[in-house]
Amino acid sequence: FLRRVAVTMVIGKSEEYAFDMFEALNTTGEPLTAVETFKPRVIRAEGHSLYEESDSRQSMMEVESFLDRFDTAPARQTATAELLIPFALAEVGFRLSKRLNEQRRFLMGRYDDLPDITGKRGFVRQMAQTATILNHAWRPDGGGPPNLAPFTDSETRLCLAVLRSANHHIVLAPLARMFGLYRAGELNEEQVRTAVRSMTAFFALWRGAFGGTANLDAVYRDLMSAGDGAVEVRPFARRPAEQADPSWSVDSAALQRFFRARLEEKGIATNATWASKAAQVAVYSYSKPLTRLLLLAATHDSVPDPASPGLAKRGTYGVLPLLSYERWTDDGTLSIEHIAPQTKTNEWEPELYATEGTVHRLGNLVLVPVGENAGLSNLGWPTKQASYRVLSATS
Repeated sequence: FLRRVAVTMVIGKSEEYAFDMFEALNTTGEPLTAVETFKPRVIRAEGHSLYEESDSRQSMMEVESFLDRFDTAPARQTATAELLIPFALAEVGFRLSKRLNEQRRFLMGRYDDLPDITGKRGFVRQMAQTATILNHAWRPDGGGPPNLAPFTDSETRLCLAVLRSANHHIVLAPLARMFGLYRAGELNEEQVRTAVRSMTAFFALWRGAFGGTANLDAVYRDLMSAGDGAVEVRPFARRPAEQADPSWSVDSAALQRFFRARLEEKGIATNATWASKAAQVAVYSYSKPLTRLLLLAATHDSVPDPASPGLAKRGTYGVLPLLSYERWTDDGTLSIEHIAPQTKTNEWEPELYATEGTVHRLGNLVLVPVGENAGLSNLGWPTKQASYRVLSATS
């Protein structure tokens, strides 16, 4: 023992720095994640002899089930941030950064401030619910469809796939909060599914009108931390700092009221005002998942319009179902094709390329099978028009 000890002296600026380093390093010298340094706090709060049978242990096991999927230290740190950022927003409406020290202080400080073991168990339970969403709905093993109730129907799976492929992680906070209420029996399956569809629709409308995020994350942070008293929406966080009327519920109807109020503030709450904005946006340049979703939605259950050859109109239910998880994941069926090519050629009118981004607007995009898409490429309009007639033939 005496021959195999190395002593390192570290002089920190304060005792706080010293404890940060002491708690963060394991025997290999790799920094521990914020969750790994937090777990001993949970064990101590429950009591060493009681921890094995406690609710907190079950919650920590759910958290570790997600984190254990990542083998390397950097991957685990990234996954921990992916978990804790939406958890902090869902729990108290707090905007947590990716900095390891801040994550540790948030967990330990907020947990220690809770006055009793019931509150501490609720804190850990919300973390577990966020981890379960990530593990089984947002990033299911093998990259397959979500395998967690209530997210197993095709349309909900489609919505989650769209949001994830667009890196729209901010929705995880309200999703985890509502999933927690579902687990507690306060919301039913359809309410959670409606919330997922509403978040996807809001994403499509907001980004479709503005292209970029246009501070969309801030809208969700306001939802979690403050709500909107004007439309009777309380803060969605489990323990928000701002108090609200206790009669106001956290459910899909409140979520929709909040979203509609935000769309009205931006002047895009009607079909006409939204279309006017969206028509000028080079949406393909901003987000391909968003573009594909908008085209699928526009084509869903549509039929050719005999009054306007070349255009479509709404058909009967089920005539052309495209808004499903199966369609979304079948990249070979429908891919995005530029009618006027992305690259300027002599066969197309120069005016189409006079304004940057015109060819990336929705009006110049259409869905065609992948193989035909590659063949159409930079062809002129007469050849493309004939090809589209063949591809859209009814027999």
